[in-house]
Amino acid sequence: RRVHGVAIDLDELWVLNVESEWADAVRPPLEVAADLLTQIGRLCKTFMFGWTSVAGSQQFKDYILVSGELQRVNLAVLTPQERIAFFCNVYNALVTHLYVMLGPPTSMFSRKSFFKKWKYNIGGASYALEDILLGVLRAGKKPLFKKSDPRAVFALSDGEFDPRVHFACSNLTKSSGPVRVYRSGASLDTDLNEQTMAVVQSQLEIKVEKSKIYLPKILEMNLSDFVPKKEDAYVWAERFLTPEQRQQIEGIRRMSKLRIWYRDLSWDPNPRFLL
Repeated sequence: RRVHGVAIDLDELWVLNVESEWADAVRPPLEVAADLLTQIGRLCKTFMFGWTSVAGSQQFKDYILVSGELQRVNLAVLTPQERIAFFCNVYNALVTHLYVMLGPPTSMFSRKSFFKKWKYNIGGASYALEDILLGVLRAGKKPLFKKSDPRAVFALSDGEFDPRVHFACSNLTKSSGPVRVYRSGASLDTDLNEQTMAVVQSQLEIKVEKSKIYLPKILEMNLSDFVPKKEDAYVWAERFLTPEQRQQIEGIRRMSKLRIWYRDLSWDPNPRFLL
């Protein structure tokens, strides 16, 4: 079917926001994404993250309907910086939607389905979580979409890529940071820095007696996105630490060679919304 010239692929059974075709007026993309994330985040907080209670509520049914506005947003008007804010917000809204609908993924199989199968229709094309993070936000490092894919025109180039998106896209786990709404302009850089600091500071573990520190696993998993050499991992992370953490680590470096390890990745749920 087509809605005002926008193709809606209803054959994709895993698209979550096409319960009905959006026929109302459409707001600017950034406004739509920010409102949706705020709405579902506050809803989850209201029900104290009781996913079954949220799923059965009228408010969640209403959310599914209003998320249909994404079907008709015009992504072509977004600058690269605005695309970062928009897609980070949509990513986090979709993750939260899936937690409500399915509960936290508990196995390798369910996580694969979580990130690859379930989608939102955005501007007439379907995006899974993997498509958003790897196909749009991280595309400059390794393109996911073929050139013929209509989504490819919205992929960020290498020069537009910001590695902090790895921290901005939260999976609502203990290894992820809190969810916040991202907006364009000067506040985006501030919010991305605060998000990165929240993850790096909370995940850092210092073992002075072993001259060893543990950094977030997400750094190791995407190391080439952050630094050209693995030895530079701490140099990149250092700016996001507290003065006390830096001082403690500098004390180790004065006495011996600093050993860098990485925390284990935790999939235990830990939803936090700064809304």
